[in-house]
Amino acid sequence: MFQDDLVLDIALACASGLAPLLTWLFFKYRFKLADNLENIRYSDILAMGIFFAVLNGVLHQLVLFWIGTQSDFANGLFIMGIGDITGLVIVFLLVRSTYRFLQPPKPQQ
Repeated sequence: MFQDDLVLDIALACASGLAPLLTWLFFKYRFKLADNLENIRYSDILAMGIFFAVLNGVLHQLVLFWIGTQSDFANGLFIMGIGDITGLVIVFLLVRSTYRFLQPPKPQQ
């Protein structure tokens, strides 16, 4: 979409890399998640997904607004947020529907 604009490409790539990193750091220290995620709950994963969707949209729209490609920050954020939240819901529905097939067998006594 943004051909021949190396500065914008690099800025968007940095936003794409920062969003998951900042999400992980926020949840790791705020909710005391273990490095191996042994204490993570389904609600934590959902909260992380929503936090990431919002943060990702804000970072991308800030870059696009700052460079001058996007003139309406709020509308761009709304559109990107709808897409991110829709994708999040689809992924969670797929994970929940396939989870019962992926559970490890229970140990026999």
